[in-house]
Amino acid sequence: MGKHLSEDEIKYIISAETAEAQQNIHKLTQENKSLAKEERARKNQMVELEAQGKKNTQEYKNLAASAKEYSNKISQNQKEISKLTSKLDVNALSMAQLKKRAKELQSQLDNTAKAINPKEYAKTAAELEKVKSRMGDLRTNGKEVNKEFDLSASMLSKLKAAAVAFISVKLVEYLGVIGMKSYETRKEFSKYEAMLTHTLGSQEKANTAMKMLQQIAKDSPGALSEWTEGFIKLINRGINPTKGQLINIGDIASNLGKSTDRFIEALLDGIAGENERLKEFGITAKKSGDTTQYTFKGVTTEVQNTDAAITKYLLSLGNLEGVQGSMAVQMNKLEGMESNFGDTMDGLFNKIGKRLEPFFQKCSFLFF
Repeated sequence: MGKHLSEDEIKYIISAETAEAQQNIHKLTQENKSLAKEERARKNQMVELEAQGKKNTQEYKNLAASAKEYSNKISQNQKEISKLTSKLDVNALSMAQLKKRAKELQSQLDNTAKAINPKEYAKTAAELEKVKSRMGDLRTNGKEVNKEFDLSASMLSKLKAAAVAFISVKLVEYLGVIGMKSYETRKEFSKYEAMLTHTLGSQEKANTAMKMLQQIAKDSPGALSEWTEGFIKLINRGINPTKGQLINIGDIASNLGKSTDRFIEALLDGIAGENERLKEFGITAKKSGDTTQYTFKGVTTEVQNTDAAITKYLLSLGNLEGVQGSMAVQMNKLEGMESNFGDTMDGLFNKIGKRLEPFFQKCSFLFF
């Protein structure tokens, strides 16, 4: 007869397994950050080659294959992270993990018909409520901790005085940093302006496109660089998206917590008849002769197998209730505010850099 485990021994085993799972989740998350950096570097090189008319070269194909390998590995790791997270007790999850889990459960709930699957709907709703309750507990505990460490008015006054002294001492250093940041930002903007001019065929069209992309970046969680690269990819594939269509793309991506770049890649794959990546966005496809049956949020639509028809259908999903306005909702959260602040600062540094551009050109040896 096997040994009977005590309650303390059971708790110890569970605690050890939880710690190991969290360590693996952290390891996979850090690995995905490195992979994403490598994937973006290759995609940036691909965009530059496209702008130079070298899309059909072996170098471009090698970069595309490498980027796809990184993308697939990221997807595999993400599945493993989701698998490990789903096995953790709600009390073992961090606030970031709880937020992500709540978003996933809400998406499942939105895609589950209560009348057709009442048990599944009730189970998902109960789990979502449990996650939200745990998030509330953590927020309450956080407020209590803040009260314990509340600073007095005199202490704050001393901190302000110290901050003023520090800023005064470091002012010259900061001005140098601002100058370098302005140079780097202006160089980045100039690259995108040149790429848009080459892609669209005229400076006027490029200026118009850049203004549109800057406005979209300002009103969305995505950065200007991400929108510009995505726009160029679409143009190079014969798709000239309107502002409304780009917003649809952003809403579809934000609805599932994905980047616009990943949806654009999935969209372009779908047009080419490869529908695997569309599954990341809850879109399944079944080919039948000259048509494809797409299913999204429980609704199936038959679409002709033409580039125009597939593009029109996939972009139209951004107009659906529950999808439309997803970026606006995200912009009211910390991540969106952070992105908006970043775009605002980039715009400011670009303006400064544009004013200093003649100086940069004369003294380029100082920046290399």
